[in-house]
Amino acid sequence: MMASLGCLGVVVVIEDDEDTRELLQTALLRHGYRVATAVDGLDGLDLLRATDTVCFVLLDLFMPRMDGFGLLRELVNDPRLARVPVCVSTSAPQAVPLGMPCLTKPIDLARLFAMIDRHCAAIDLRLPASTPRPAQ
Repeated sequence: MMASLGCLGVVVVIEDDEDTRELLQTALLRHGYRVATAVDGLDGLDLLRATDTVCFVLLDLFMPRMDGFGLLRELVNDPRLARVPVCVSTSAPQAVPLGMPCLTKPIDLARLFAMIDRHCAAIDLRLPASTPRPAQ
């Protein structure tokens, strides 16, 4: 499997299903990404606020405590997080907010990696020139 191009940001996976969350985390780590996970929207919001460089969020819609819809509302109202790229992962694509990127479950990992690489490249370009970068 090809590794990512040295993304300097963190990919955040917010998913309540433990097996799905662990599978995604393992696949992303093996592909060379830095990964952080959360079990629901509340934990996800705390994690996003505590993480400096988030390059991409993969968000389940239907979770306990705070669902994906609630988290999306919170992100829009937080100036630091409002521009973080979010893709919804769900088995109910008809429920996805209009215009929101969506990967249906089971997730096509090649499509996920391509989406993340696009956004990570944009994050990496915005980092200061003094930021250490991995050798290419």
